[in-house]
Amino acid sequence: MKIHFDNDTDARLNNYCSEILVNPEKKVAHSQDFSHNMKKLRNAVLSSGINKFNTRNLTRNGQTIVWEQWINVAKLDEEKNSRRVHYKLTSSHLHPDSAEKMRNHLAEEVLNEDMLHLMKEYRTSLLHGVVLDSAIEYLENTTILISVFRDKRPILSCHDTRIQLLHSVLTYFQSWIKEIESLSIPNKEKEKMLPSRKCLDDVESLISTFNEICNIYNREFPGEGVVPSRFNSDVIENNFCQVRGLHNGNTTNPNYRTYQSPMNSVILGQSSKSRGRKSNAGLSTADPYSFDVDMPLQKKSKRKPLSDVTNL
Repeated sequence: MKIHFDNDTDARLNNYCSEILVNPEKKVAHSQDFSHNMKKLRNAVLSSGINKFNTRNLTRNGQTIVWEQWINVAKLDEEKNSRRVHYKLTSSHLHPDSAEKMRNHLAEEVLNEDMLHLMKEYRTSLLHGVVLDSAIEYLENTTILISVFRDKRPILSCHDTRIQLLHSVLTYFQSWIKEIESLSIPNKEKEKMLPSRKCLDDVESLISTFNEICNIYNREFPGEGVVPSRFNSDVIENNFCQVRGLHNGNTTNPNYRTYQSPMNSVILGQSSKSRGRKSNAGLSTADPYSFDVDMPLQKKSKRKPLSDVTNL
Protein backbone atom coordinates (compact mmCIF):
# COMPACT_ATOMS: atom_id res chain seq x y z
CA MET A 1 0.00 0.00 0.00
CA LYS A 2 2.77 2.40 0.91
CA ILE A 3 4.52 1.79 -2.42
CA HIS A 4 1.49 2.49 -4.60
CA PHE A 5 -0.28 5.21 -2.56
CA ASP A 6 0.89 8.36 -0.82
CA ASN A 7 -1.23 7.76 2.29
CA ASP A 8 -4.44 6.13 3.51
CA THR A 9 -6.57 8.98 2.16
CA ASP A 10 -5.05 8.59 -1.31
CA ALA A 11 -5.76 4.84 -1.22
CA ARG A 12 -9.41 5.42 -0.32
CA LEU A 13 -9.89 8.06 -3.01
CA ASN A 14 -8.59 5.60 -5.62
CA ASN A 15 -10.62 2.68 -4.18
CA TYR A 16 -7.32 0.90 -3.46
CA CYS A 17 -6.62 0.64 -7.20
CA SER A 18 -3.43 1.84 -8.89
CA GLU A 19 -2.07 1.91 -12.43
CA ILE A 20 -0.23 -1.12 -13.80
CA LEU A 21 3.35 -0.22 -14.59
CA VAL A 22 3.40 -2.09 -17.91
CA ASN A 23 0.01 -0.71 -18.99
CA PRO A 24 -1.04 2.61 -17.36
CA GLU A 25 -4.48 2.35 -18.99
CA LYS A 26 -5.30 -0.65 -16.78
CA LYS A 27 -5.62 -0.85 -13.00
CA VAL A 28 -4.59 -3.37 -10.38
CA ALA A 29 -6.62 -3.75 -7.17
CA HIS A 30 -4.90 -4.12 -3.80
CA SER A 31 -7.31 -6.25 -1.80
CA GLN A 32 -7.07 -8.54 1.19
CA ASP A 33 -8.44 -12.07 0.84
CA PHE A 34 -12.03 -12.51 2.04
CA SER A 35 -11.35 -15.60 4.17
CA HIS A 36 -8.45 -13.87 5.87
CA ASN A 37 -10.73 -10.96 6.76
CA MET A 38 -13.34 -13.26 8.31
CA LYS A 39 -10.71 -14.85 10.52
CA LYS A 40 -9.58 -11.40 11.63
CA LEU A 41 -13.14 -10.37 12.47
CA ARG A 42 -13.62 -13.61 14.44
CA ASN A 43 -10.30 -13.12 16.25
CA ALA A 44 -11.33 -9.60 17.24
CA VAL A 45 -14.33 -10.98 19.14
CA LEU A 46 -12.32 -13.97 20.39
CA SER A 47 -9.88 -11.64 22.15
CA SER A 48 -12.64 -9.38 23.51
CA GLY A 49 -13.71 -9.59 27.15
CA ILE A 50 -13.34 -8.20 30.65
CA ASN A 51 -10.76 -10.69 31.92
CA LYS A 52 -7.10 -9.82 32.40
CA PHE A 53 -6.00 -12.02 29.50
CA ASN A 54 -8.36 -10.28 27.04
CA THR A 55 -6.61 -7.71 24.86
CA ARG A 56 -9.80 -6.07 23.56
CA ASN A 57 -13.19 -4.98 24.81
CA LEU A 58 -15.23 -4.30 21.67
CA THR A 59 -17.86 -1.67 22.37
CA ARG A 60 -20.63 -0.46 20.08
CA ASN A 61 -23.43 1.94 21.11
CA GLY A 62 -22.32 1.62 24.72
CA GLN A 63 -22.67 -2.19 24.70
CA THR A 64 -19.84 -4.68 24.73
CA ILE A 65 -19.27 -7.45 22.18
CA VAL A 66 -17.42 -10.28 23.93
CA TRP A 67 -16.69 -13.93 23.16
CA GLU A 68 -18.48 -14.98 26.35
CA GLN A 69 -21.76 -14.19 24.59
CA TRP A 70 -20.97 -16.76 21.88
CA ILE A 71 -20.07 -19.39 24.49
CA ASN A 72 -23.26 -18.78 26.49
CA VAL A 73 -25.39 -19.03 23.36
CA ALA A 74 -23.79 -22.34 22.36
CA LYS A 75 -24.24 -23.80 25.86
CA LEU A 76 -27.91 -22.81 25.93
CA ASP A 77 -28.48 -24.34 22.51
CA GLU A 78 -26.89 -27.61 23.61
CA GLU A 79 -28.67 -27.82 27.00
CA LYS A 80 -32.17 -26.62 26.14
CA ASN A 81 -32.79 -27.77 22.59
CA SER A 82 -33.17 -31.45 21.74
CA ARG A 83 -32.53 -30.47 18.15
CA ARG A 84 -29.83 -27.81 18.15
CA VAL A 85 -30.41 -24.62 16.21
CA HIS A 86 -26.75 -24.36 15.19
CA TYR A 87 -25.78 -28.03 14.99
CA LYS A 88 -22.33 -27.37 13.50
CA LEU A 89 -20.89 -25.68 16.60
CA THR A 90 -18.14 -27.69 18.32
CA SER A 91 -15.38 -27.02 20.82
CA SER A 92 -13.11 -26.23 17.87
CA HIS A 93 -15.38 -23.29 17.05
CA LEU A 94 -15.58 -21.94 20.60
CA HIS A 95 -12.08 -22.79 21.87
CA PRO A 96 -9.85 -22.96 18.79
CA ASP A 97 -6.15 -23.71 19.14
CA SER A 98 -3.46 -22.10 16.99
CA ALA A 99 -4.05 -24.53 14.10
CA GLU A 100 -7.86 -24.32 14.26
CA LYS A 101 -7.70 -20.53 14.15
CA MET A 102 -6.42 -20.87 10.58
CA ARG A 103 -9.41 -22.90 9.39
CA ASN A 104 -11.70 -20.76 7.25
CA HIS A 105 -14.93 -22.64 7.90
CA LEU A 106 -14.53 -22.46 11.69
CA ALA A 107 -14.39 -18.67 11.52
CA GLU A 108 -17.31 -18.33 9.12
CA GLU A 109 -19.59 -20.70 11.04
CA VAL A 110 -19.49 -18.50 14.15
CA LEU A 111 -20.27 -15.38 12.10
CA ASN A 112 -22.87 -16.65 9.60
CA GLU A 113 -26.67 -16.54 9.47
CA ASP A 114 -27.04 -19.67 11.64
CA MET A 115 -25.16 -17.95 14.46
CA LEU A 116 -27.21 -14.80 13.92
CA HIS A 117 -30.46 -16.76 14.19
CA LEU A 118 -29.25 -18.51 17.36
CA MET A 119 -28.21 -15.20 18.95
CA LYS A 120 -31.62 -13.68 18.24
CA GLU A 121 -33.32 -16.71 19.81
CA TYR A 122 -31.10 -16.34 22.86
CA ARG A 123 -32.03 -12.66 23.17
CA THR A 124 -35.74 -13.49 23.43
CA SER A 125 -35.03 -15.76 26.42
CA LEU A 126 -33.36 -12.97 28.43
CA LEU A 127 -35.10 -10.41 30.63
CA HIS A 128 -32.73 -7.71 29.40
CA GLY A 129 -32.02 -8.94 25.89
CA VAL A 130 -30.98 -5.45 24.81
CA VAL A 131 -27.43 -6.26 25.98
CA LEU A 132 -27.05 -8.45 22.87
CA ASP A 133 -28.13 -5.78 20.39
CA SER A 134 -24.57 -4.77 19.46
CA ALA A 135 -23.45 -8.39 19.09
CA ILE A 136 -26.43 -9.08 16.85
CA GLU A 137 -25.68 -5.98 14.77
CA TYR A 138 -22.10 -7.23 14.38
CA LEU A 139 -23.38 -10.63 13.20
CA GLU A 140 -25.82 -9.01 10.79
CA ASN A 141 -22.93 -7.36 8.96
CA THR A 142 -20.61 -10.38 9.01
CA THR A 143 -23.51 -12.44 7.68
CA ILE A 144 -23.82 -10.07 4.73
CA LEU A 145 -20.11 -10.44 3.94
CA ILE A 146 -20.31 -14.23 4.05
CA SER A 147 -23.53 -14.47 2.04
CA VAL A 148 -22.20 -12.16 -0.69
CA PHE A 149 -18.67 -13.54 -1.05
CA ARG A 150 -19.87 -17.16 -0.95
CA ASP A 151 -22.54 -16.49 -3.58
CA LYS A 152 -21.98 -18.29 -6.90
CA ARG A 153 -24.38 -16.09 -8.87
CA PRO A 154 -22.58 -13.51 -11.05
CA ILE A 155 -22.98 -9.78 -10.52
CA LEU A 156 -24.01 -8.39 -13.91
CA SER A 157 -24.69 -4.77 -12.97
CA CYS A 158 -23.50 -2.10 -10.55
CA HIS A 159 -27.14 -1.83 -9.45
CA ASP A 160 -27.12 -5.35 -8.03
CA THR A 161 -28.58 -5.42 -4.50
CA ARG A 162 -25.48 -7.23 -3.24
CA ILE A 163 -23.38 -4.16 -4.06
CA GLN A 164 -25.69 -2.05 -1.91
CA LEU A 165 -25.45 -4.57 0.92
CA LEU A 166 -21.67 -4.33 0.86
CA HIS A 167 -21.95 -0.54 1.03
CA SER A 168 -24.10 -0.90 4.16
CA VAL A 169 -21.40 -3.06 5.78
CA LEU A 170 -18.74 -0.47 4.97
CA THR A 171 -20.97 2.26 6.42
CA TYR A 172 -21.42 0.21 9.60
CA PHE A 173 -17.69 -0.08 10.28
CA GLN A 174 -17.05 3.57 9.37
CA SER A 175 -19.76 4.77 11.76
CA TRP A 176 -18.31 2.52 14.47
CA ILE A 177 -14.89 4.13 14.02
CA LYS A 178 -16.37 7.64 14.21
CA GLU A 179 -18.30 6.73 17.35
CA ILE A 180 -15.20 5.53 19.20
CA GLU A 181 -13.00 8.39 17.96
CA SER A 182 -15.51 10.93 19.32
CA LEU A 183 -15.09 9.61 22.88
CA SER A 184 -12.92 11.64 25.27
CA ILE A 185 -10.79 8.75 26.51
CA PRO A 186 -7.12 7.78 25.99
CA ASN A 187 -6.19 6.41 22.58
CA LYS A 188 -5.14 3.06 24.07
CA GLU A 189 -8.65 2.57 25.39
CA LYS A 190 -10.12 3.50 22.01
CA GLU A 191 -8.00 0.86 20.27
CA LYS A 192 -9.36 -1.84 22.56
CA MET A 193 -12.96 -0.91 21.72
CA LEU A 194 -12.47 -1.60 17.98
CA PRO A 195 -11.05 -4.41 15.85
CA SER A 196 -7.46 -3.73 14.89
CA ARG A 197 -6.79 -0.90 12.47
CA LYS A 198 -5.31 -3.37 9.97
CA CYS A 199 -8.46 -5.47 10.16
CA LEU A 200 -10.69 -2.47 9.49
CA ASP A 201 -8.48 -1.30 6.60
CA ASP A 202 -8.53 -4.79 5.09
CA VAL A 203 -12.33 -4.95 5.24
CA GLU A 204 -12.55 -1.54 3.59
CA SER A 205 -10.09 -2.49 0.83
CA LEU A 206 -11.96 -5.75 0.20
CA ILE A 207 -15.32 -4.03 -0.29
CA SER A 208 -13.95 -1.02 -2.19
CA THR A 209 -11.86 -3.05 -4.64
CA PHE A 210 -14.61 -5.60 -5.25
CA ASN A 211 -17.12 -2.88 -6.11
CA GLU A 212 -14.58 -1.15 -8.35
CA ILE A 213 -13.71 -4.40 -10.16
CA CYS A 214 -17.41 -5.12 -10.72
CA ASN A 215 -17.86 -1.67 -12.26
CA ILE A 216 -14.81 -1.99 -14.52
CA TYR A 217 -15.49 -5.57 -15.59
CA ASN A 218 -19.18 -5.07 -16.33
CA ARG A 219 -18.34 -1.98 -18.34
CA GLU A 220 -15.65 -3.68 -20.46
CA PHE A 221 -17.31 -7.11 -20.69
CA PRO A 222 -21.08 -6.57 -20.46
CA GLY A 223 -23.14 -9.65 -19.80
CA GLU A 224 -20.33 -11.80 -18.38
CA GLY A 225 -20.44 -10.69 -14.74
CA VAL A 226 -18.19 -11.25 -11.72
CA VAL A 227 -18.74 -14.30 -9.51
CA PRO A 228 -18.23 -13.22 -5.86
CA SER A 229 -17.31 -16.72 -4.63
CA ARG A 230 -14.30 -16.71 -6.97
CA PHE A 231 -12.98 -13.36 -5.76
CA ASN A 232 -9.96 -14.63 -3.83
CA SER A 233 -6.19 -15.00 -3.96
CA ASP A 234 -6.14 -18.78 -4.47
CA VAL A 235 -4.75 -18.59 -8.01
CA ILE A 236 -1.77 -16.49 -6.84
CA GLU A 237 -1.11 -18.71 -3.82
CA ASN A 238 -1.28 -21.87 -5.93
CA ASN A 239 1.19 -20.46 -8.44
CA PHE A 240 3.56 -19.32 -5.71
CA CYS A 241 3.51 -22.77 -4.07
CA GLN A 242 4.28 -24.46 -7.40
CA VAL A 243 7.20 -22.14 -8.08
CA ARG A 244 8.68 -22.79 -4.66
CA GLY A 245 8.10 -26.54 -4.90
CA LEU A 246 9.73 -26.94 -8.31
CA HIS A 247 13.03 -25.21 -7.74
CA ASN A 248 13.24 -22.47 -5.13
CA GLY A 249 13.14 -23.69 -1.57
CA ASN A 250 11.62 -22.08 1.48
CA THR A 251 14.68 -20.01 2.32
CA THR A 252 16.06 -19.09 -1.11
CA ASN A 253 15.66 -15.67 -2.70
CA PRO A 254 15.39 -16.22 -6.46
CA ASN A 255 16.49 -13.59 -8.93
CA TYR A 256 15.04 -13.19 -12.42
CA ARG A 257 17.04 -16.03 -13.96
CA THR A 258 16.32 -18.59 -11.26
CA TYR A 259 12.63 -17.61 -11.23
CA GLN A 260 12.31 -17.89 -15.02
CA SER A 261 12.92 -21.65 -15.22
CA PRO A 262 10.35 -22.85 -12.62
CA MET A 263 7.81 -20.30 -13.90
CA ASN A 264 8.10 -21.74 -17.40
CA SER A 265 7.71 -25.23 -15.95
CA VAL A 266 4.50 -24.19 -14.24
CA ILE A 267 3.08 -22.59 -17.40
CA LEU A 268 4.03 -25.42 -19.76
CA GLY A 269 3.06 -28.14 -17.28
CA GLN A 270 -0.54 -27.00 -16.89
CA SER A 271 -3.08 -29.23 -18.62
CA SER A 272 -5.24 -27.49 -21.22
CA LYS A 273 -8.29 -28.98 -19.49
CA SER A 274 -7.37 -28.03 -15.93
CA ARG A 275 -9.44 -25.42 -14.16
CA GLY A 276 -9.14 -23.93 -10.71
CA ARG A 277 -11.72 -25.49 -8.41
CA LYS A 278 -12.21 -22.52 -6.11
CA SER A 279 -10.18 -19.74 -7.69
CA ASN A 280 -10.50 -17.56 -10.78
CA ALA A 281 -8.03 -19.78 -12.66
CA GLY A 282 -9.52 -20.77 -15.99
CA LEU A 283 -7.92 -22.24 -19.09
CA SER A 284 -4.18 -21.76 -19.40
CA THR A 285 -3.60 -18.72 -21.62
CA ALA A 286 -0.18 -17.50 -20.45
CA ASP A 287 2.89 -17.68 -22.69
CA PRO A 288 6.23 -18.92 -21.37
CA TYR A 289 9.12 -16.53 -20.92
CA SER A 290 10.76 -16.50 -24.35
CA PHE A 291 12.88 -13.42 -23.83
CA ASP A 292 15.97 -12.63 -21.83
CA VAL A 293 17.14 -9.52 -20.04
CA ASP A 294 20.60 -8.10 -19.84
CA MET A 295 21.41 -9.12 -16.30
CA PRO A 296 24.93 -10.02 -15.21
CA LEU A 297 25.39 -13.47 -13.80
CA GLN A 298 26.35 -13.66 -10.17
CA LYS A 299 30.09 -14.00 -9.87
CA LYS A 300 31.31 -16.88 -7.79
CA SER A 301 34.19 -16.28 -5.46
CA LYS A 302 37.37 -18.04 -6.54
CA ARG A 303 38.63 -20.76 -4.24
CA LYS A 304 42.19 -20.37 -3.03
CA PRO A 305 44.66 -23.01 -4.13
CA LEU A 306 45.51 -25.60 -1.51
CA SER A 307 49.14 -24.44 -1.51
CA ASP A 308 48.10 -20.92 -0.49
CA VAL A 309 46.05 -22.27 2.37
CA THR A 310 48.82 -24.50 3.68
CA ASN A 311 51.38 -21.66 3.54
CA LEU A 312 49.30 -19.44 5.83
